[in-house]
Amino acid sequence: QLPYKVGSAFSHIAQFMPEVSGCPIWCNSTMSYKSFGQQAPRRCFEWTGFGGFLDLAGKLMGYAGMGDLIPSVTASMHQWFEQFSQSLATPFPQDLVDLACRSTHGQRALAASGQKVFEELALSIITPLLNNLSA
Repeated sequence: QLPYKVGSAFSHIAQFMPEVSGCPIWCNSTMSYKSFGQQAPRRCFEWTGFGGFLDLAGKLMGYAGMGDLIPSVTASMHQWFEQFSQSLATPFPQDLVDLACRSTHGQRALAASGQKVFEELALSIITPLLNNLSA
């Protein structure tokens, strides 16, 4: 087993995208109910561990195709992925939370950046392993 948690990180960012998670996001200490009326689904408030987020990874991959890559967002996301892979307690960067809270366009940019960073990190982990196997 390798000590990487990039899959968990990728699934974790989906919580900042209501179109993916089906749940509102916290913005400025208040819940954003943009598309939920007055009630959010109960599952949004039930912690089920990271296993509860795994279904979001596939949804997030598809959603990422709707977003624009923004270099500064990708850089911040890359730094967070690296830190999160070392400690699951690493908070999501406030600048990225703020971006998600500002607009759906921002949420989609987060998804696109998250997908790019996930791909880059996954390839950087897998390529050396495959090279060792073929040597």
